[in-house]
Amino acid sequence: MKKIILAALAGLLLATPAWSQREHKRNHNPEEMAQKMTDKMAERLELSEDQKEQVLKANLEFTTAMKQNRGEAKNLGEAHNEKLKSILTEEQYAQFQEDRADRKKRVRKKMKERHTENYESGAAPEDQM
Repeated sequence: MKKIILAALAGLLLATPAWSQREHKRNHNPEEMAQKMTDKMAERLELSEDQKEQVLKANLEFTTAMKQNRGEAKNLGEAHNEKLKSILTEEQYAQFQEDRADRKKRVRKKMKERHTENYESGAAPEDQM
């Protein structure tokens, strides 16, 4: 009986950090998300200070709208891209699009790997949450 209780306690202790990390990733506020997006873009695209301010403003509008209107993600994304296109140079926008396409490929690859792992392990998707 002691072994069962200890095993359950150990499992609970090991799972707690995973839950807190997952929650931490999901609970970013729009300001943090916008700043993080802007910092990455500034580094990757070598934005000027004026561009950084404009991109931060555009990203903040986008992240705030996304948080409030989850159902309109596609339309919001298209409007955000148009706004960025007017701020960035042609070369910067082309690099932004290329980075975005690479990010989509990585996300799809990770999703496919997770699906394959779940299938091979026999776990149902709800078992993974």
